[in-house]
Amino acid sequence: MDIAGHLEKANHFVDAITALDPVEDYETIIWARMHACTQWINGVLHAKDITDENWDISHTWYLDRMDDPSRLTSKIDDALLVALEKITNFERIRMSHVRGPCPYGKEILKESNEAYEHVEKYCKSILGSLDPAVVSQAAE
Repeated sequence: MDIAGHLEKANHFVDAITALDPVEDYETIIWARMHACTQWINGVLHAKDITDENWDISHTWYLDRMDDPSRLTSKIDDALLVALEKITNFERIRMSHVRGPCPYGKEILKESNEAYEHVEKYCKSILGSLDPAVVSQAAE
């Protein structure tokens, strides 16, 4: 998928979050944030020429399945590494709080919010915008 397509999908998740209640729907918010961040990161991986548009990750652990892992190791920097670690944090929270029995409701959203905001800010700094129309125009 191209970068604009990733941003469009991410925006669907972001828009859906606004209709959710942080107390009652915290699992869905965590899930949607993780998917928005994953879409943004896929866009960044394409923009940095780490992955091709025909190869996307759905979880960070899939990065070790790349055909050419040297593309990642030669182009990863500290900022991207931290953003990937934040997504890994979502994956951990998802396992314990969305799929698993852990409680804490809105309290776990604070941790999720920090990761979400970090990844969003990082991806904007690389892509310039998270608006698919803006990114499409820049590519032309």
